[in-house]
Amino acid sequence: MTKKMDLFSLDDSDLFAADDDLFDFSLEKEYEAENLYLADSAKGLNLISNLLGVTDETKSKLRNIRRLDTLIDNKLLQSINKIQLKNEVHLYQELVKLSDKLFEQNKVALLKKKKTIGIGGQFSAGKSKFINSVIGEAILPEDQVPTTSIATYIVKGDNLFIEALTKNNQSVQLDLDAVKALSHAFYSTYNLGFSHFINNLVISTPVFPYESIAILDTPGYSKVDTTKKQAITDNEKALMQLKSVDYLIWLIDVENGVIKQADIDFIELLNMKNPVLIVFNKCDKKTESDVENIINTTKEYLKKSNIPLYEVVAYSAQDEKEYLNRNYLKTYFKEINRKSNTFVPLEEEIQKIINQLEHQIDEYFNAEQKRRNDVGNFIFKSDDISEIQTLTKVYAMLQQEIKEISNCRKNLAKTKEQILNQFNALVSGGFQ
Repeated sequence: MTKKMDLFSLDDSDLFAADDDLFDFSLEKEYEAENLYLADSAKGLNLISNLLGVTDETKSKLRNIRRLDTLIDNKLLQSINKIQLKNEVHLYQELVKLSDKLFEQNKVALLKKKKTIGIGGQFSAGKSKFINSVIGEAILPEDQVPTTSIATYIVKGDNLFIEALTKNNQSVQLDLDAVKALSHAFYSTYNLGFSHFINNLVISTPVFPYESIAILDTPGYSKVDTTKKQAITDNEKALMQLKSVDYLIWLIDVENGVIKQADIDFIELLNMKNPVLIVFNKCDKKTESDVENIINTTKEYLKKSNIPLYEVVAYSAQDEKEYLNRNYLKTYFKEINRKSNTFVPLEEEIQKIINQLEHQIDEYFNAEQKRRNDVGNFIFKSDDISEIQTLTKVYAMLQQEIKEISNCRKNLAKTKEQILNQFNALVSGGFQ
């Protein structure tokens, strides 16, 4: 009988039944000399060629994805821009997020039927080490520098499988040597930073305990001693990576003190629907009273924000434990894993939101028709010429409003059909 794996109850010795060095990303001089991609320039250049390549099929897939993005991001709002609906902006933001999620799932087939937890924060907040401490093994390299940082998905799979997803939407399978080279010494050997043309790495491994969860490790959204222009680029990259996630863990180096307004502003840009967990890392370097003060002050700051907060916790990736006698981190993972077992296809989620818009338009149409009919009855019963003239103008305005609503209803129905047809085209093309 197979032993059930529980992320938070396993000892280190139990978590990995495979080779202990399976994900040892340390690159010492001896290894650098043995790595074929670093020692053999022909193999290194061939790896570069594979990662830069793009096929006609890939171009076609990209065009289809962009058509769907255009329909949701632009045409959907244009179809109802003549009227004002309740929660219109909120529903639109949800649709855009689903569109982004669809794009990620189309790139990463392994994300289907999983909830993604994004790990965000400033560069050097200790995100990779945090993930390794949660999982219990060094799956991710912890010594990345800005030139080599690549957002990485970790999912559960039957076998070890690693692929790079390029900005051309190309999938390139990699071996462990290639991953080690990309993550560390390739830049110094070939003066080429792969983060500029690789969107993601995907690591599927049997040691990841959760069937229904994917973790996304992202580069920092800002770095120390960076230029203003580079900081803007870093923010855009981080925003693009995180805007499609279902849940967010935001990591902060406790040595930097309470949460900064820049962090709050960035998280708010993500429009998170589900509760966000704020984690202060490296708490082994502070006294318990200092940590508690930072936690409490941060909670007060967040009360004034628009962030749906789960909790603020104190953690040490070095010690692999949560401080202040709390257990929020483990509970957060377990709750998400449990909820993720109830899977709703993206098509249904998209259609549900559009249906809400249609329902609101119908309600608006019926309400305006009633107002117009009521005004018509007043006109019919009135004997006052001045009153009749005023009511006639109101009647004409309502009639025009009803016409606008009717046009919006037709436009939305047409756009909905186009969105669903484009979605089905993507699915039939092998995206999911």
